Amino acid sequence: MTVDNIPNLEVDLQNNFYIRDRLHDDRKYAVMLYRALINMRWQKQDVMSILSNTYWSCSWRTAGRIVADLRDRDENYLDYYCSDFEGYVDPEIEYDLQKIDWKPVPWPEIDSF
Repeated sequence: MTVDNIPNLEVDLQNNFYIRDRLHDDRKYAVMLYRALINMRWQKQDVMSILSNTYWSCSWRTAGRIVADLRDRDENYLDYYCSDFEGYVDPEIEYDLQKIDWKPVPWPEIDSF
């Protein structure tokens, strides 16, 4: 799904019943999704996103809010903040997000001086 023709992973997660159900029922899955959202760029696998190098990313706080909101269990971002292994994309999460046409794209390495 897009907002103003810009791919938005948050919107796609909100619209996916399978992922929302998994999040609601499985705290471990929720933590894995949080870890995957932070310190990672995500790219929608459509022609325009790929050709234009368009990525979606979010802050740690936003990732926690997204997961807490999708779980709908009276949580907030602090329930996920600093869960450890930030930026790690579990194969299960990667597979589920690939099913909705999203691919993780690590941030480029920064050369040190």
